[in-house]
Amino acid sequence: MIEVVAKFPQVHIKIALWRRAVRSVFCLRRCLPVALVLAFTLIFLPLLTRGQGGAPRPIMLTFGATYDEHLANTHIIALDNGEACGVFTNGSAPGPSVQLGLSIPFASAFSFAPAFRYQDLSAHFDTRPSTIQHGFQSGALVEIDRTRRYDATLSQLSLAAIVSYNVSDAFSISAGPSFGTIVTHSYSETESINSPSNASYSQTNFSQTRPISSGSIATQQFQAGLEAGVGYTIQLGRFSFTPQLRASLPITNISTAVAPSWKTYTIGAGVTLSRVLIPATIEAPPIALASEKPTTESHAHDAATAVPKPVLSVSMRVVGVAKNGQEMNEPTLSIEKVHVTEVFPTLNSVFFDKDDSTIPARYHQFATPEETRDFRDSDLYRASALEINHFVLDVIGKRLSMYHDASLSITGTTSLSEDRANAGIALSRARSIASYLEQIWRIGPARIELHARTLPEMPSDESTPTGQAENRRIDIASNVNDVLAPLWTERTEHVASPPKLMFYPYIVQNRGLDSLVITVRQGDHILQRFDGRSDGSAGEHLWTLNENSAPTGDDSLVYTCRVVDSAGNIATTTGTIHLRKQQHDTTLHETEEIGGKRLERYSLILFDYSSSQFGRRQAELLIDTIARSVDPSSALTLTGHTDQTGDPAFNNRLSGERASTTADALRLRWKRSHRPTPHMSVEAHGSRDILFDNSVPEGRFLSRTVRIMIEHDTTGK
Repeated sequence: MIEVVAKFPQVHIKIALWRRAVRSVFCLRRCLPVALVLAFTLIFLPLLTRGQGGAPRPIMLTFGATYDEHLANTHIIALDNGEACGVFTNGSAPGPSVQLGLSIPFASAFSFAPAFRYQDLSAHFDTRPSTIQHGFQSGALVEIDRTRRYDATLSQLSLAAIVSYNVSDAFSISAGPSFGTIVTHSYSETESINSPSNASYSQTNFSQTRPISSGSIATQQFQAGLEAGVGYTIQLGRFSFTPQLRASLPITNISTAVAPSWKTYTIGAGVTLSRVLIPATIEAPPIALASEKPTTESHAHDAATAVPKPVLSVSMRVVGVAKNGQEMNEPTLSIEKVHVTEVFPTLNSVFFDKDDSTIPARYHQFATPEETRDFRDSDLYRASALEINHFVLDVIGKRLSMYHDASLSITGTTSLSEDRANAGIALSRARSIASYLEQIWRIGPARIELHARTLPEMPSDESTPTGQAENRRIDIASNVNDVLAPLWTERTEHVASPPKLMFYPYIVQNRGLDSLVITVRQGDHILQRFDGRSDGSAGEHLWTLNENSAPTGDDSLVYTCRVVDSAGNIATTTGTIHLRKQQHDTTLHETEEIGGKRLERYSLILFDYSSSQFGRRQAELLIDTIARSVDPSSALTLTGHTDQTGDPAFNNRLSGERASTTADALRLRWKRSHRPTPHMSVEAHGSRDILFDNSVPEGRFLSRTVRIMIEHDTTGK
């Protein structure tokens, strides 16, 4: 080889230049495939649309959706103890893909189909660790059988260049390359106990699943593959409907950093809906008419320079939006004056910062005893349950001043993560609460008993920061139930039906729109105003009627839409929303009347961490109240909730157990009182619905609840 290079130096130069050219091509590999497909589509589009004899053929706009099964092959070593904890090799998962593209016929039976596509490439891997691990069963350590799970969340955006061949008028086969980039690439690794069935990782939260690791997957951004498919087309006028089967073969790896190789194969079924974008036409030579007069150059110039007349008009469509989202045309607004007695839970805990016994600033505190004189529970009715519980010390202080025989037991607790040198911090926290009640609310020290312990009697999970924050607290108990009873507040509200109105302005213009203003008035009072611009065709503006914006008089509402174009031209439209005034009183928790039915909602059944058993006396008392308020014709819906911490599947199961526990307690009370059981349904919402701010411990505590909706039939009354 050396001799050849010496004898023919030009060969060596050519080889070096060739290698540089190859490297340059690979450096452009991310953008080159996309550029080639786009260039092919744009440059050769006129040629592709012509068949034999140059006759144009139709171009179709396509939209497709496929449900794929992903088969992943890799070699990922589980975390913790290396291969002893297992190796993830083969995984699978179903997932959707959607695409938007064109179908461009060419030759006699072929079509070129470029398409932009979003595809889910997620996969789930399972393995069984070989190491021995212990868990807890009934307080004792036992060996457990485990499964490691690696959940990879992957998705890509790609451009496919597919060529389709029509075997017959309906049946077709297709194949071609695709080029894309990874846009989502995260993972989570967890471990679950298989057996014993009642074993857990912790003695406190009884969880059978624990997180191992999570984060981002180091992926190879550029992806390439080959795919093939078959389809059967059903013509529907200008539309066609094509069921398809499709499979893909990867060329590149998903990642080479996580594992030596990682490839994902897909097979799936879907449908494609196509619509004629450019219809097929047959060009005919122009026919000269004897009566036609030739257009002079002057006339052509005048036609080209003529300025169109300004066009500007506006119309408005108003619809009502019901609570279920259903729209109703030409709505008549009904305003009900409702007397509401609303119930809020009293949380008997105050939470502290780490290594600190100062009452956090988010809890309301009066500065002097004189400021407490005008404090009333009912003043809090506009606040949420979380905001009300930030007044818990003042609510308790007010009630202690009313019930002179009531006493308190305040227990301060700590987290195991706090400084061990500060051994008295638990008692200091209890003292800070007692000092506030004694100095500001003038509660005698003899009525307050202080205690301290390392962890609460029902602790949260100490292995997590959120659990540690929940264990840094004080718990309050009283010999008088009314001191910690739920907070009942009364108010009068104006409730609108439908609760929302949607305004759809329709605008025709040719000068560009400068402004749009929608105003809703009742008499001389402006209830709502929308300011904005529009695209010149349509927009939408939603008005949610609340206590501050709902109409209060008997007059109908008048709306006006005023638009101004860029030349200063103005167009307006006006309409009326008729008002039907009604009035009724309700005296139970957040009650509303809907078509002969009265609904009551309760959100007060609170549970301890990771528990489905009642942990507070007020929950039992509330169950008694609810059981007495229903009759056999009532229908109850119980919805269980949890906070956002922990495994979603475990939370969903726990929320169902909480709702079932509440349902069982209600059935027991009806049985004891020899009353028939009304219709009752149980739902588990887990941590899907965020009830309160979960960034603070009290928000997570309030989220561990069961909400009860009672539907009364009032048509027979």
